Amino acid sequence: YDKWDTVEHTHHAHRVRPDGTGDACLTAGTDEYLEPQPITCSSVACVKLKDQAYQLSKDSSGIENWLTSDYMDNLDLNISSDRQWLTYDKLDESGFSQVYKMRVDGTGETRVTDATCDCESPVFSPDGRYIAYVKQPFGEGPFAEYSQICYMCVDSGSAEVPLNPPDAERMGPCWSPDMRY
Repeated sequence: YDKWDTVEHTHHAHRVRPDGTGDACLTAGTDEYLEPQPITCSSVACVKLKDQAYQLSKDSSGIENWLTSDYMDNLDLNISSDRQWLTYDKLDESGFSQVYKMRVDGTGETRVTDATCDCESPVFSPDGRYIAYVKQPFGEGPFAEYSQICYMCVDSGSAEVPLNPPDAERMGPCWSPDMRY
């Protein structure tokens, strides 16, 4: 989890056991560490500000590696259950926020969505085969400001599957543990 440090006035990534013991800070210094995603017990991926843009960073036992450094905001970080892949949204050269995936070592960055409108808040399915996200399609009339939840298979590059019409504002997609919902 990220915790506000009242002395340094910044967020740090922490870990804690389910019984509430063993709380430990995984990051040091005065940088902001947001949206932490654990990779191992001593390694965490985070969103950090670098050169006035949010980038992805991996901190392993106090050693930091930048995973992105493209001067475009990278946000809404999520990690696959096998801890091998990250997904996030990036405001890229298309002018829209797009869903991307990349290996936790920073290689293999791939845009998943089609760059026709904003796609945000990606989350891996429990088996890591699918990414669900919020899509904000452009339209006219009463549905111009609404969004929908979509998903796609990340391995096969299959077509996007919308789960509902863009007739309401939808946010925060997530999967049930058995992937039935």
